[in-house]
Amino acid sequence: MNQERTPTQFGLYLLRAMANAGYSNPSRFARAAGRDPSVVHRWIYGITVPTAKALAEVAPTLGVPEADLIAAAFSSDPDDTVPRDHVPQVAAELAQMLRPDSPLSDEDRQFLGVMTERLVAPYRSLMRKRRSA
Repeated sequence: MNQERTPTQFGLYLLRAMANAGYSNPSRFARAAGRDPSVVHRWIYGITVPTAKALAEVAPTLGVPEADLIAAAFSSDPDDTVPRDHVPQVAAELAQMLRPDSPLSDEDRQFLGVMTERLVAPYRSLMRKRRSA
């Protein structure tokens, strides 16, 4: 049985950001961002959730602030426009710390990424349950 998927709210946000950045389709964006098109497809349809590190890496390709992209991905309602000054400072700082050009060592960035993933995992699980209900 083949079910047709629809984009999640974050997926719609991502598609709008791609269009605003001039990408005619997700595959073109994925290649420009150095990602496999299937990964971006899974983000759009909520099959997988991108990591904060991955979002920080693709934000420049979209021309959006990392904190905005991260807030949209991990918000319970990313379709709501969150004013930049209302994004928690910690989200912006975390995005900066996870960037490849961060002053943190690779080891520290990796550790921070792992710890962040562990902290966010219960929230993601809860949100998946809510979406599937």
